[in-house]
Amino acid sequence: MIKFITIASALFMVLFGFIWLILNFYLTIKLRKKKKHYIRDIVSSAPEKYRKTAKMLIDTNMSWLFASSAGHIWYSYVAFRFIWKIPKSEINQWHREIKRIFSSDYRLYQILNFLINIWFSCLIWVFIFVGMKELELY
Repeated sequence: MIKFITIASALFMVLFGFIWLILNFYLTIKLRKKKKHYIRDIVSSAPEKYRKTAKMLIDTNMSWLFASSAGHIWYSYVAFRFIWKIPKSEINQWHREIKRIFSSDYRLYQILNFLINIWFSCLIWVFIFVGMKELELY
């Protein structure tokens, strides 16, 4: 059963990764004229403790859409709450502002974030169980 789930996770990683790349490319092309406006608004609405890091992350990342979705990724959300100690209300406010910023394209942005969350979850699953296989724990 674990082998089946690990293989399924690897297949999901390929499938969702491919869909994510296509959707990311589509949104990047569609939003390229307003890119600077989007980046400025997303960074200015980020929680105060994270604002400089958000700017640096978006500017240095090849995909500004991926970098701007940091607050929507499940594992980074945990880091914001418990490592950066950013209150839930500030993160929720940031999410509402991003929803306002993307307006009609927000649904595609949500799908993009969902795909990357599933991809990261599958990656973790594969690492855990391939590592367990190597250590002969199952």
